[in-house]
Amino acid sequence: MLQTAEIFPAYEFLLENDLNTICEKIETKAYQTSQQEKVMEDIEQIKNGDYITKIDRYFDCFYEQTNTLLNYLADDFVIFLDEIEKIKNRAEAIAKDNQNLIQDLIDKNKIVPTSLMEKQDYLDFSEKIKHRQTIYLEKQDIGFVDKQSMHAKRNGYSFSYREANFFRSSMDLLFQKLQKAINSSKQTVILRRKR
Repeated sequence: MLQTAEIFPAYEFLLENDLNTICEKIETKAYQTSQQEKVMEDIEQIKNGDYITKIDRYFDCFYEQTNTLLNYLADDFVIFLDEIEKIKNRAEAIAKDNQNLIQDLIDKNKIVPTSLMEKQDYLDFSEKIKHRQTIYLEKQDIGFVDKQSMHAKRNGYSFSYREANFFRSSMDLLFQKLQKAINSSKQTVILRRKR
């Protein structure tokens, strides 16, 4: 039986190196003179174990390389992309927001987090999935023409589909819709969330 136990907070960050090595890497980077004092304050906090709020700012010093979800998927996994145009538009909006934030930090003479500088964009993502088995779900034909959408048209499986309403407790209505689809020889897929 233990008299005492030390329980550490559960963070999603697992350190690759000890904190002293990380601090040495931070110190060797070039900063503007006006930022040196802030950097030294951050280093002191990191050495004292308060590093969670600093990881975004010095991401490249904490980790040698960055991974995405794609790095953890085996080659035989099938990737489903629901409405690639919406994915592209959202990615472009995030990239624009990041650029505005970076410029705002530069204007205020603040340190720009490396996690912002190294964000992967839509083109990086498209390139990474190019050689993977991908299924594109589209409510209509892909309307824009660029390298990535042409890849979707040539190499993916593009389905025209429509989402059914959420039926809640109206099971009779659900059965009517299913029967109508079956009678018109339409393929019907029912997905459910596992609890």
